[in-house]
Amino acid sequence: MARPKSKKRYVRHPGLAAAARLLDCTPSHLRRVIITKERVSVSLTARYHALDQSSLTKGKHHNSPRLLPPPIGFAAAQNLSPEFFAVLAGLRLEVVIVQFEARKDSPAWPQIEEELGDELHAVRAGAYDSTVYLEGCVLHFFHVRNLGKAMQTLKASIEARGLLPITTILHGESHDSLRIYYPPNEAKNQVVSV
Repeated sequence: MARPKSKKRYVRHPGLAAAARLLDCTPSHLRRVIITKERVSVSLTARYHALDQSSLTKGKHHNSPRLLPPPIGFAAAQNLSPEFFAVLAGLRLEVVIVQFEARKDSPAWPQIEEELGDELHAVRAGAYDSTVYLEGCVLHFFHVRNLGKAMQTLKASIEARGLLPITTILHGESHDSLRIYYPPNEAKNQVVSV
């Protein structure tokens, strides 16, 4: 009787899909070449190792938080890619980003992104999508159908929790620019390039 083949354990490699897109190959091909060593491609291996791996998986560390440091993480970055932004526009969805200051002395609110997403869903304004944690700030991405209602709901919910002083709310006007909705004093109609 033949021995059954042992199953290979799937190991996640953050940033692999982004690297494959940059290297103009499929993620499965890159996985076979780089990780499983089933195929040998010297040029692909060299180009893969030449990529800045930290830029594919998380934002670079800074002493002070910036509104949207590129890159911001793979799942969240998809929200601002031209292709995905066009898909969202076709579905009549818009991207709203809630940025919280996340320093050592900042008040923390665990699972606030889920609660905000539930509140948006309750008023039929949108839903929570993804989160990126950076040094000094955390970014929560929401897909919204009714922008006015979503902004009011988010601002009121954040204000009720006492977190408005450490919050910036941004609206994705296009894949490469964001408009600051809150705080209004600092940035009335200010557009931030991504």
